[in-house]
Amino acid sequence: MPKRSKISQERLAQLNTENAVYTISCFDQEYDCLDHHHQACSRGFFSLFLQAIQGAQFAASLEIPFFVDFGNLSYPYSEPLKFNNDPNFWNYFFIQKPLPPKKKSILNSKFENYPLKVWSKSFTIKLNQTYTSLFQPKQELQSAFDEITKLFSDNSILGVHYRKTDHFNEVTPVNENKIFQLIDRKLPAFDRLFLATDDQDVIQDFEKKYADKLFYHPCTRSSGNQAIHSQKLQNGFDLGKEALLDCFALSQCKHAILSPSNLSFSTLVFNPYLSYSLAESKQAKWKRLKTLLLYYLDVLGIRKW
Repeated sequence: MPKRSKISQERLAQLNTENAVYTISCFDQEYDCLDHHHQACSRGFFSLFLQAIQGAQFAASLEIPFFVDFGNLSYPYSEPLKFNNDPNFWNYFFIQKPLPPKKKSILNSKFENYPLKVWSKSFTIKLNQTYTSLFQPKQELQSAFDEITKLFSDNSILGVHYRKTDHFNEVTPVNENKIFQLIDRKLPAFDRLFLATDDQDVIQDFEKKYADKLFYHPCTRSSGNQAIHSQKLQNGFDLGKEALLDCFALSQCKHAILSPSNLSFSTLVFNPYLSYSLAESKQAKWKRLKTLLLYYLDVLGIRKW
């Protein structure tokens, strides 16, 4: 069997076919998504975002063009009626040329761009370089990013991402008191506290405790254990934009307290030099370190498939 860090000759030949375009998409449960028999994908925004960035990085390493196609299914962020019947929600946020008709689409595979969270500065610097060189936000999104950059550069802001709702299904959550301890230890050195969360109850808890310094973006949030992206809401574009703005805002903080989640990790795609602390349980820390170890074993060509 080939090693994970090595592409098989058969796959290389397929990718190097004349007019081939590496197509980044979620399909046939390749990415552990269980809703495809309903012609839908229920993955969160930053799981897909990281897949797109890592897929572009993979394509660039082979010097082949890529195309992000999140229009093959109904995604939580799809809102085609608002965008000239375009089902590909990636086009709502980022500029990319349509796939030329003569090009041959080669679909990505899981082990080429699975959205890994490797908490290593060298890894995130490369992701940032891929993002800044190969992706261009649309003007509306870029303008919002520019406003956040100005606001956060003019203030000393501590950022916190508290991922809740259904996140316990993916990783064991950290004790809430630990997050408050981390904040209380650091907050005196900052002017403001920015909170990004998917849970309305968290907003209420933070307002009681940090009302004088707290601020957050107006967003669609959940109450309870059901994630926003699994609720089949109609405002797909707003959900995606809100997630992007929260993530980018965290990346512009002077320091951020992050969680072991895709949104938190994606802040390092925007700013790999961000000063941050991780609020994680022992189980989540072990999972993170195991992923880091296996990643380096793959890089060295030691681990088999």
